[in-house]
Amino acid sequence: MTGKSETSFTRYKVESNVGTSCPEGVAVSGGICYFFDPNTGVWSYDGASFTQIDSAIKKYLLAGINHTNIYRTQAWVWKDRFYLSVPWGGAAYPNRTFVYETLTGA
Repeated sequence: MTGKSETSFTRYKVESNVGTSCPEGVAVSGGICYFFDPNTGVWSYDGASFTQIDSAIKKYLLAGINHTNIYRTQAWVWKDRFYLSVPWGGAAYPNRTFVYETLTGA
């Protein structure tokens, strides 16, 4: 959505192949939105473009998550680090946490 007043906001599609179905799988730091897409991995959005985070770990992450309980995924940012806690294996609740250093990209 974009706009400057309550009556001027307009919706427009930014990307049709990326998104999240995890209500708590989104966090913002330094004007960048980080989110977990259970189908394609972890992404950042800077207001202009989407960037996939660490494609090397994507395969590992997506192969190990419990898709039945993926909606329970939790994401947060603390001290320039993006944390993603997911239900892993047969777990019903988030039990494995991945950490991404936002400043170095590691």
